[in-house]
Amino acid sequence: MIFQEPMTALSPVHTIGDQICEAIILHADTNEEQAAEIAVEMLDKVGIPNPQSGLGQYPFEMSGGMRQRVVIAMALACAPEVLIADEPTTALDVTIQAQMIRLIKSLQRDLATSTLLITHDLGVVAQLVDYIAVMYLGRIVEQGDVRAVMKDPRHPYTIGLLESLPSLAQGKERLSSIEGNVPGLAERPPGCPFHPRCAHADPGVCDRGDPPLLHPIGEGRMAACVRLEEIHGGDVE
Repeated sequence: MIFQEPMTALSPVHTIGDQICEAIILHADTNEEQAAEIAVEMLDKVGIPNPQSGLGQYPFEMSGGMRQRVVIAMALACAPEVLIADEPTTALDVTIQAQMIRLIKSLQRDLATSTLLITHDLGVVAQLVDYIAVMYLGRIVEQGDVRAVMKDPRHPYTIGLLESLPSLAQGKERLSSIEGNVPGLAERPPGCPFHPRCAHADPGVCDRGDPPLLHPIGEGRMAACVRLEEIHGGDVE
């Protein structure tokens, strides 16, 4: 797993080498010398300069981008089949973000590792994933091929998210936003959880009963909205 903030994910009082080797020794049949060799190899893969000396460094001696590379190296050290990346670029500036995206994509390809990306950054989503699941209040409201969802969103929440993205072609118009606030998990509204903020909500329909289930809306796509056909003029498979 790649955690969101590398400075809190790494121990400040242990060297980088100690932390990566501990993970390798715990999960693989290796001794300390073999673990150190694997750690150096992984640090080299993620672009740490002079990885051998990097083993002896502490997290505070590295920049934010280098610490994030260390966290990625630690997560991949035991060749996992699935990598969980929780907001892996949030704490980084845009230049380092681009480097991390390229790095994760190349490691996915080289190590044949599947990645589960958790993020609010739809730009990162568009560059990194093949399949997307959009969630609201802990429930999936739309899912499908990332290109199809980004190009033609169907659930009102997905539409609102994409409309709120800034664009160079937008000019001086005010940036769109989703009205209202996300309710607390102990204050879930009845019916569709998004209905208090939805411009398409129908009183007596969307605010009654259980949350709507996911329904097929095309090949490999699903959405959870009782008014899909009305919103999209019957253009729902």
